[in-house]
Amino acid sequence: MSRSQDLKHIVRQKYPFPISHAYAYLESRADPDDRYQALLSCLEVTLKSIASIALANFMRDIQDDPELGNAHLFQDLLDIWDCLRACFKSLGSCSTLRGWTEKHIRVI
Repeated sequence: MSRSQDLKHIVRQKYPFPISHAYAYLESRADPDDRYQALLSCLEVTLKSIASIALANFMRDIQDDPELGNAHLFQDLLDIWDCLRACFKSLGSCSTLRGWTEKHIRVI
């Protein structure tokens, strides 16, 4: 089994469902525009999953040690998320990146 096949197998079998599902969808697209949108979706799902896990770990740690708490942390996370969403929207409409993706889609 090649390295890329190993990676595909690991992502599909061992990653959390939202990530593996988005990745499987990405792999099933043939059209470059569809692959580009699926890639952005896969990235977004991955960031959301990582943020959810980090937030859950932080909330668990706060329960163990309230001194770790920060009243403004949640609002800061929401602000960061809004910024990321704006970046995704601009990437989705960026013709330069879309052209790059069409040229290099086989690498991805």
